[in-house]
Amino acid sequence: MKGRADGISRTHQIRNTGSPGRATRKLAAVAVAGTAAALLAAGCSSGGPSGQGSAGSVISPAQAITLASQQAKHATSFSSSMSIKMSGMASGAMAGTMEMRTRPLLFDADFSTMNMSGQALPGGIEEILTGHTLYLKMPALAQQLGKPWVKFSFAELQNGTGISLTQIIQQAQQNNPLVQMQMLAGAKNVRIVGYQVLDGVRTTHYAGTYTVAAALARLPSSLRATERKGLQTLGIMSVQFSVWIDGQHQARKIVAYETGTSEHATVTLTVTGINQPITVTLPSASQVATIPASALKAVASSAQFG
Repeated sequence: MKGRADGISRTHQIRNTGSPGRATRKLAAVAVAGTAAALLAAGCSSGGPSGQGSAGSVISPAQAITLASQQAKHATSFSSSMSIKMSGMASGAMAGTMEMRTRPLLFDADFSTMNMSGQALPGGIEEILTGHTLYLKMPALAQQLGKPWVKFSFAELQNGTGISLTQIIQQAQQNNPLVQMQMLAGAKNVRIVGYQVLDGVRTTHYAGTYTVAAALARLPSSLRATERKGLQTLGIMSVQFSVWIDGQHQARKIVAYETGTSEHATVTLTVTGINQPITVTLPSASQVATIPASALKAVASSAQFG
């Protein structure tokens, strides 16, 4: 079926093309309470390992991170696979794929594996976010409603939960890999670990640590407060990371190690596309259930994890 120019087409299936994270602790509430998932970087161009600037000049590890951060600022879309392992007060694991376009907004997160505090979510969860509507797919919820998908307009979310469109978009941007790559530029002790070929592309493996204060200073002011709140809640003061950057200064993979007062998380994200067309097929009307705004809080509560 031919899609529309905005990358959205309608059918009964969702097309996933391959697509760490504080908001991921409550991924199900993402869909209903305005939290999005994932952390980290972007990149999908080919080339040799990073470490060289123009005309083959050698650049320092810190410069390599800065260049990758600058590349991320100009990116408008990404797709990635990711996994998160947590221990502590919010123990568990989740894995899936994501893809996002910033303008016009189009976001698809499909987590086939979710296990929080010893409780598995059978069938996982999928969320699609457009500029005005949110779709949620949860098998457990489908058993109650008789249809695989639930649809909410932002007006309904605002009335039923108090969550605004602005909050939803801020949360999605907060955990946008392109945004998180900018945070890595706050590291002061970056070093080269080695070299590795990822998906046929030669990369340089860097490692380092950034303080929360330095990382937040790299973010746009509109995102700083939301990110700071999440970090403070978990008691995280610094983050260790590894990042693999290709010859075009694009981050291909990031592993982040977050240790706070209440939990530890290891987040691995592998980028499969950057600045590529994002195509998400929305569910057909026959596959979508609607619920009254008054019931949204109950749905959010039943979807809450962590």
